[in-house]
Amino acid sequence: MNAKIIRQTNTKITAILQKQDSLKLEVTSEKGDVYEYDYLRQRSSKFSEQTTTSKILQVGYTSDIKYILSSDHTLKFYNFEEEIFEMPINTLNFSNIIVFPQSCDFLVICVSTTDPDKFDVYKISNILTSEKKNVAMIRLLRLQGFTEQKLHTGNIMNFECVKNILFVGYEDGSLIRYLFNNEFNEILEMNVVFDFERFGNETHEDRDHPVLKIEYCIEQNAVFFTHAKVAEIYYYRLDDFTIEKALLPENISINHIVSINDSVYFSCWENNFIYKLDSQKNITVFYSISIKPNIQLVDIDPVADTSELHPYKDLDRTPSKVSCMYKVSKDDIQHQYLGLESKVLMKRFSKVIQNDYLYIGLESGNLIELSF
Repeated sequence: MNAKIIRQTNTKITAILQKQDSLKLEVTSEKGDVYEYDYLRQRSSKFSEQTTTSKILQVGYTSDIKYILSSDHTLKFYNFEEEIFEMPINTLNFSNIIVFPQSCDFLVICVSTTDPDKFDVYKISNILTSEKKNVAMIRLLRLQGFTEQKLHTGNIMNFECVKNILFVGYEDGSLIRYLFNNEFNEILEMNVVFDFERFGNETHEDRDHPVLKIEYCIEQNAVFFTHAKVAEIYYYRLDDFTIEKALLPENISINHIVSINDSVYFSCWENNFIYKLDSQKNITVFYSISIKPNIQLVDIDPVADTSELHPYKDLDRTPSKVSCMYKVSKDDIQHQYLGLESKVLMKRFSKVIQNDYLYIGLESGNLIELSF
């Protein structure tokens, strides 16, 4: 395994994304600064700088439309750099949101602005049409939640959506599955996938173990979910609707999960380790973010003005928590390699395509690239 650390921003990295048909990663800081990292040429450059007083909580791309969720309770949509729509969002729950296309529209699933234990579904109409002046917001469903009296779910903590199935993680640790119709304006079925009364050692009234993360891993066709202060990672298999679990090496709280091939990689709040869960349910420490990492430093711009202070002269060596993770697999970049015309780039790119890549964003603003 090879590791490289890239000095990106002075603030927490919130998101690492890759545009469709692009050889570059887009790295966004909590303050809104955006950097591009070309993993073929192994160079990073500043893309844009934002002046915002609110924190960036979530960034995403859907059909080349960029959306940004901020701590000022707004969700904004951009076409290139032009803002085309804005809507209010409840960000007090610290929950993520779900955004995905449907025909010429977007669907947005988010926590209700009035009841934190329920969610709303909105349609942003005409946002993918050539004429974006007629963009409008329509509420398809309001105040949806689990109504069974025996389960007191508490606030919503996390969302994950797989086709027309919405998984919602709650404050009491329960995970509930909502099956929607194709238009997402009606819930056809809802059922409890997990709660501690049936599957764990805690009572369902306990609020000490909320769902921290839900992640669908396509390679395993399973939804992985974790809780605070619970030394287990659970996964719900969509093939046979069964739940399995793996014991963590210590009592840690997982905050980020990605899957590459048949393995799952995750980080936690309590330490600076990246763990690997293999297909045999073995969990090992895959990488340690050390105080003085013996890893290669990649310059931001090797041909830039060298009169300025070198960005790594005073590189912060203190441990930093993981703030986000992103994968780029061999399969993800295969079609980019076939589309290259330059023989020089093809030769260079042939080395890149041999590896899978795991990108780790840190609260310090550093970005780590692991190739293996």
